[in-house]
Amino acid sequence: MKVCACWVPCLLTKDHKGQRKAITLELLQKYQHEGDDFLLRIVTGDESWFHHFEPETKRQSMEWHHLHSPSKKKANTVPSAAKVMGTVFWDAEGLILAEFLEPGQTITAACYVQTLHKLRRALRDKHPGQNIILHDNTSPHAACLTSEAIAKMWWEVLPHPSYSPDLAPSDYHLFGFVKDQLRRR
Repeated sequence: MKVCACWVPCLLTKDHKGQRKAITLELLQKYQHEGDDFLLRIVTGDESWFHHFEPETKRQSMEWHHLHSPSKKKANTVPSAAKVMGTVFWDAEGLILAEFLEPGQTITAACYVQTLHKLRRALRDKHPGQNIILHDNTSPHAACLTSEAIAKMWWEVLPHPSYSPDLAPSDYHLFGFVKDQLRRR
């Protein structure tokens, strides 16, 4: 029998669980007060690394074999040095902004603020009135520079609890799809 452990980023304390509960109740109250208009005003964003070559995962390379058939040789692959950071913002209607940095460059607070200004221009053109942003609490997102820029834009930031799994809907539905399309190309 095989047993597979589930990766958990952090075991939550009672305080963390209480914080999650409080944030959830706050968001439910906003939804009960505003209804679907609340959901339609939310813009969410996230970043991911896109490698120029994405090797197959173990699960993707699995094959059925007869008990005595020879096993396939597979060389170890190293992640390519060529990779780009992609940032995407989207809402209930679809993609609003997608941006890729120069190869090897990473997100800093200053870079993220520039991206937020581009997002503001895109929202002004496509969806005026959307002013709620949902992003995780990574360093560039939580930096003072970023908070000041968001305050000047009069946007509301939805709370993101500490030690929350960093899996946004874009991790499930968007980044995986894009990476699958780019794999072995």
